[in-house]
Amino acid sequence: WGAVFGTVMAFLVTRFFATDHIALSFFTITVTMVLLFGMKGKRLTESARPNQGMLVTLNNGLAGGSITTLMLFAAVALVAGWQNGLLVGALVGLSVMFTQGLFIVLRHAVLRLLLWRSLGIPLNGASFFDMICRYSVLQKVGGGYAFRHRLILDYFADRASR
Repeated sequence: WGAVFGTVMAFLVTRFFATDHIALSFFTITVTMVLLFGMKGKRLTESARPNQGMLVTLNNGLAGGSITTLMLFAAVALVAGWQNGLLVGALVGLSVMFTQGLFIVLRHAVLRLLLWRSLGIPLNGASFFDMICRYSVLQKVGGGYAFRHRLILDYFADRASR
């Protein structure tokens, strides 16, 4: 899909800026899209520290956006001037950052702030859940937590459904 998307983007950029450097734009944008859509994030089999998944997602978003910004800046700057290259690189780079992970990280941060503000849930959830584990209410399972006893799970599920 990266090559298809890169080909379409190269065609649109060369049509939009109406230049003679079609080969350079086509090559640069296609390589960028193959790199981006070919990128696979690290799969977490077991979380070693709190929020490790969010950090990996943030790194993927920043890496993808940075690569896109630099590649498109270089391609468009050679073709249509550095101002246009900066504009196109920044806009497309930001959109790639958000689609590759930055939106998920921001949504996670807003959710944690809302839960802290409205329900009083601590911002440092890992230490809170670790404390509950010491009281044998929860047990640590991989990177998450589970209730030790089915009765406690049923109690909270019943309470939430009311």
